[in-house]
Amino acid sequence: MISIKNLSDHDLEAATLHQAKSEQSATLKLLEYLSELDARELYAKRGYSSLFVYVRDVLHYSESQASERINSMRLMRKVPEVKEALADKKLNLTNAAKIASFARQEKLSVKDTARVVAECAGKSTREVESLLLAQSSAPAGAKPETLKPVSVERSRLSVDLDQEMLQHIETIKKHSANPHLTIGDILKIALKNEAHRLEKRLTVKPPARETCVKNSTVPHKANESGSGEKKESANNGDSEPALTRDVSLLNAVAKPASPSKNHSSQKDLASDLPQCEPKKHRSRYIPKALKVAVRERAHHCCEYVDPESGKRCGAVKYLQLDHITPFAKGGTHTLDNLQILCARHNQLRVPQHLRPETRH
Repeated sequence: MISIKNLSDHDLEAATLHQAKSEQSATLKLLEYLSELDARELYAKRGYSSLFVYVRDVLHYSESQASERINSMRLMRKVPEVKEALADKKLNLTNAAKIASFARQEKLSVKDTARVVAECAGKSTREVESLLLAQSSAPAGAKPETLKPVSVERSRLSVDLDQEMLQHIETIKKHSANPHLTIGDILKIALKNEAHRLEKRLTVKPPARETCVKNSTVPHKANESGSGEKKESANNGDSEPALTRDVSLLNAVAKPASPSKNHSSQKDLASDLPQCEPKKHRSRYIPKALKVAVRERAHHCCEYVDPESGKRCGAVKYLQLDHITPFAKGGTHTLDNLQILCARHNQLRVPQHLRPETRH
């Protein structure tokens, strides 16, 4: 085999073009395989909570690459014309993924999605972003701010700036003694000054309360001679028994229950957890203590295990409590009949024809 370094310029360029075409063809074929794998939910049967996790962990794509391929695959399944556009290089994976996210966000029909695909064909990524932004129903500037760590001591902040903020930055740069002042330096100085101002404001001592005390005591002295007799006569009347009754009533209401009784009742509840419900008037209510016991046994992660490889899912998000023997078929609320599953593996137990319509 001839070494790449020994190839002529013409042969090197031809070989590079051939490899690029092979890669594009292989990517299209991969999307077709992913579509069928998604339709069969094979990733869930293998113990993975989502197709994204399967593509990332099994096929060893990065998170961005996995997201692009999955979104492009689902767009191709929704609009068959996407496959031809990808093959003719009128559409790349990045633009296809952006269109798929836009169609899902705007809840576009198949017809409207196909129209957007046709409008984006042959355009650059920046042109596609501008086109989708112009048609988006979301308000401008609604993109959330992101903070991503880039090292142990530094993080990258992504935030949108309006024209007023940009003008302030340019003014500071123009009149600053440091010609190499960056936006990060400007933000650091501004935040430091604002934090110092707030700290100084919070450390200011409150005014003395002597005047307030004196003002409050003046009316009291004025009323000692005038209304004091009326107050004494009112207190010596029927209000004292009424006040006594109110205090006794409040004490009776606020009196806490005996802790020993609560403790014993919790013990009785825990001892009754494994017992089956009565045959009549069965309730779907599952005691909280039993739910906690099931989650602790599962270590707060999905308990699904692939019967072939023995791999456990282990997902920690979107966990649901599931009856091994369905409740509708006589399954009981017992520790042995309950398990923790992620949303995908809980849905996997439901027959395909009984599920709601799946998204594209």
